[in-house]
Amino acid sequence: MKVGSDISPEAVQQRLTTEFVGRHFLYYPTVTSTMDVARKVAKEGASEGTVVVAEEQTVGRARLGRAWINPPGVLAVSIIIRPEMSQLVCLTMVAALATSRCIEKATGLKTSIKWPNDVLVNSKKISGILTESALRGQSVDWAVIGIGININFEPKAYPEIADIATSLSVEMGKEVSQYPLPDG
Repeated sequence: MKVGSDISPEAVQQRLTTEFVGRHFLYYPTVTSTMDVARKVAKEGASEGTVVVAEEQTVGRARLGRAWINPPGVLAVSIIIRPEMSQLVCLTMVAALATSRCIEKATGLKTSIKWPNDVLVNSKKISGILTESALRGQSVDWAVIGIGININFEPKAYPEIADIATSLSVEMGKEVSQYPLPDG
């Protein structure tokens, strides 16, 4: 498989096979938080399936008010959806499962999930999920699923997470493309 690093909206959209997720794609080299951008555009009426991607977040967030360390090499993705109220409770777990499966399929690494929102490789965190939502009366106005994936990142550079985090590049022993290109 050849690899590249083009995650521009044009490059991603021409390879999409989804019905609606990613059809509206907002890319930023750096943002405060993809969750902040997604929340703002969701409030403004962005279509379901809108994806916000950044290669660096300056104020990334995690569950329980914790910070998400997100220098270059940690991919941040937020997806706007408009689920039914009954679906809201399981969004984080579904996103964790989907992220786990995608990492396995793309890399061959064996993942596990620390429920409800952490994806692990070799018992270390490689990805985290955060969901936020807004209600309008008795229905969901919007929900945002935020996914952070440590791709080309050296956790040892950050003492506060050095013992508990890993990345695709650490696990695979080489730099990993954020955007694999199909053969041919």
